[in-house]
Parts: sequence; structure tokens; C-alpha cells
Amino acid sequence: MNCRRKNRIKELRKAYGYTQEFMAAYLGVARQTYSHYENGRRKPDYEVAVRLSELYGKPMEELFSQWGVKKKHLKRLTVFLPIVMRHPTK
Repeated sequence: MNCRRKNRIKELRKAYGYTQEFMAAYLGVARQTYSHYENGRRKPDYEVAVRLSELYGKPMEELFSQWGVKKKHLKRLTVFLPIVMRHPTK
């Protein structure tokens, strides 16, 4: 795994001058969870990925390529998720 890609979120966070604590609060996750996103131990869920993409102005494919996220998968998820969220199961 390419270390540069693995730490893309970390690179951007540092470039913007944000702390892990700030990012965790912004995303609504624990600091340790956010740390796991940065070091590749854990994949962020879709909502977190969208917020990171919007914050940094980068496509999700670029931010999360270390997990093998492909553009076609993101498109499917982008279309599917709002449908699921509008029609919750009981």
C-alpha cells in the first residue's frame, strides 16, 4: 500500500491546520476512530466520506483510493444511499 495515499487525509488535515480532535468533533466520531481513518485501519462510512470530500474539496475517489474505492462504486453508492435513507425499514 502506498504510504502517500494511505495518509492523504492526514496530509490534508495538517495542510489545513486541523487537529485530530477538531476533525473528530466535526465528523461526530471519537478521536481514535478518526485516527483509524488516517492510518487505514478503518473505513469511514458514506456520510463521513462525503463530509471529508466536501471539507477538502476533493473527490472521494482521491481521498479513499487506499481502500480500492473506484469511481463506479461511489456512483452506485451515491444513487443507492438516498433511496435507502428515504425509505427506512421498520
